[in-house]
Amino acid sequence: NKRQNVNFDVVSNPEFLREGSAMHDTLYPDRIVIGASSHKVAMRLLELYALLERPMLI
Repeated sequence: NKRQNVNFDVVSNPEFLREGSAMHDTLYPDRIVIGASSHKVAMRLLELYALLERPMLI
């Protein structure tokens, strides 16, 4: 990419999956952990996960 001044954020959302129950663990996580380079992007990810109604850690 030769464009300059491209702004972007970085987000990490580790998965806590157990062998044999990945689908269940994805749909019903016991916690959601988010690492983000900015508060704004972290809040955006929280909005996406809000429907799961699970504890979230930033």
